[in-house]
Amino acid sequence: MSSIVPPTPPSGTTAGMPGATVLPPGATPGKPGASSKTLSARPYIGRAIRLLGGHKLLTATTMILSLLVTLFPFIVSIAFSSIFQILGPLAGPGQSSTSNIWERTASLFGKTDVSSLGSLSWLATPLTLRTILIVWTCALVLSQLLSFLRSWIMAHLEARLLRTLQQSLYDHLQ
Repeated sequence: MSSIVPPTPPSGTTAGMPGATVLPPGATPGKPGASSKTLSARPYIGRAIRLLGGHKLLTATTMILSLLVTLFPFIVSIAFSSIFQILGPLAGPGQSSTSNIWERTASLFGKTDVSSLGSLSWLATPLTLRTILIVWTCALVLSQLLSFLRSWIMAHLEARLLRTLQQSLYDHLQ
């Protein structure tokens, strides 16, 4: 059996590229006329910060709401896992009594050594199922409401930024 050896491309070309041309010595492949120095994003970031500087309150509100909207799904997950801690043993064999289900307790944070938590040690306090369901429901509803509010404020901020850019452009043209 003989093995078939694929043909090698000529020096300075890329294999598999139809119509590939031979590069002159010392040339690097890339866009024609493109320089090898890197571009800086610094002027664009500075321009964006100057543009947002006139809308500091809306920008700060949007950033805080974005943080809260990102945080609430974690609270929902923590409360949901606590619900499973309470309801899990009831699903086992021989556990048919649900008469005291509302008084069953679980903590939001299941660490036994609460001294290492510091100011967050209240998370390890056992809460009743009723309280955990209230925390879970409030986190779900607040997450959606704050997401809606953030979207509305973002749309308002974008409209103001667009008006500012248009006015700046019109002032520059006159």
